[in-house]
Amino acid sequence: MIQILPFHLDLQQYGIRADRVERVFRAAEVTPLPQAPAIIRGVINVHGDIVAVVDIRDRFNLPVRNIGIKDIFVRAHTARRSVVIVADSVEGVIQVDSDAVSSTETTVPGAPYIQGVARLPGDLLFIHDLDSLLSLDEEEELDQSIQDFTGKTDAQS
Repeated sequence: MIQILPFHLDLQQYGIRADRVERVFRAAEVTPLPQAPAIIRGVINVHGDIVAVVDIRDRFNLPVRNIGIKDIFVRAHTARRSVVIVADSVEGVIQVDSDAVSSTETTVPGAPYIQGVARLPGDLLFIHDLDSLLSLDEEEELDQSIQDFTGKTDAQS
């Protein structure tokens, strides 16, 4: 069994492996981060940590929109950093039988941001690959932007 945190962007359901999720909370004011990659909406202060807010809508060819008070933030960790992902809504953690998850090579070849597709009753859930969230160039741009913003490297914040 795999534990997944499902979330919605427009009418499509996505998910993140629950072991990558740190917390879920209501959207907050985001401070713009100059010179950050386009996917970064800005940063927020989460209990003293400066965390990048990532809008993954563009990665899935969805129209970008302003963050609203009804939106949800999901703080999760990639292989390199903690990030906040913007979601329209979030459901509780679900358990998915690993046999119900197909690899992207067989179901959606060429989808670089999808780790797998889970077949749920009446729906498909695209499991997001957090480690491919940012390219190496975007990671470097973000590190430099955060360092310029805070005067510290990301590892120090």
